[in-house]
Amino acid sequence: MKRCQLFRLFSLFLLSTLVSSLSCTEKPEETLRQGEEDTITIPQAEYDALVSAYLEEALAPHREAPECKMQTYARNTLITPPTPDAELSATFLELAGHRQQFQGSVMADNFRILRYLTDSDIYQEHLANIFGIPLQTPAVFWRTTSSQATASLALFAGFMENPTEADIALLQQIIWYERAVLLAVDGNVCAKAFGGEPVSLSIPPHIEQPLIRAYTSETYKQWIRRDTQAYKAFEDRYKTFIENANHTARKKVRGFLNAYGPEDGFIWLSLHEPVLTELLLSNSTDEAAFWGWMNSFCE
Repeated sequence: MKRCQLFRLFSLFLLSTLVSSLSCTEKPEETLRQGEEDTITIPQAEYDALVSAYLEEALAPHREAPECKMQTYARNTLITPPTPDAELSATFLELAGHRQQFQGSVMADNFRILRYLTDSDIYQEHLANIFGIPLQTPAVFWRTTSSQATASLALFAGFMENPTEADIALLQQIIWYERAVLLAVDGNVCAKAFGGEPVSLSIPPHIEQPLIRAYTSETYKQWIRRDTQAYKAFEDRYKTFIENANHTARKKVRGFLNAYGPEDGFIWLSLHEPVLTELLLSNSTDEAAFWGWMNSFCE
């Protein structure tokens, strides 16, 4: 396996390892409740050992990080945006006019302006036209859109011919949060690993905790109990899907930035790719981390 592939799979392997530990051994003292949310932890020494081993293996070939900033990308690293129709172009002009109220870049202060635009009535009406229902916030996309459900059904083939609603919902959650993990890890390492700051592969709690709950759910345990060998093939398939989705997402974003530049490009991205836009906004921490994900050394 290529070293960059090993690194990119770090988060997936780490979580799978943690799940195996949690699934095989009952450790009620390591499960805490805070309000209505479960907070799941593992022994710190075990976590540190996994992080250290994979960090050393992954970073060894990369003594110089790519520049984490806007650049023009080669055609083989991007997907050219589709040509917008008249209605979409009109919506863009409305949002672009709305954007003129604010000074600075759409990326400043962790995409503050872009977040404002995606919360606007103009954008919410656009979402209602896409999904056929009014949506309160962009954050509900992954629960309401059928696009991931369709992909999930195809992934079950050969493992579970008649997945239940719970099976489909769980796989959608895993896909969403695993993609968020890749975004968080890539961005953090490129932006910070070689910039004089301490390297940390900690996954933000709003990503980590739902993913661990998914992997320790009864539905997930039933998948493994059905047939361990068949489950392994199923797991490899959906993790490959996640990897490919991550690569495709970066190519799409690069295409919009190449075609329109970052200011207009992010507005066009939000109109053409609302779910991808929500993934970025939900899991970005700052501009440097975003460019880290975009320009990750693991191609």
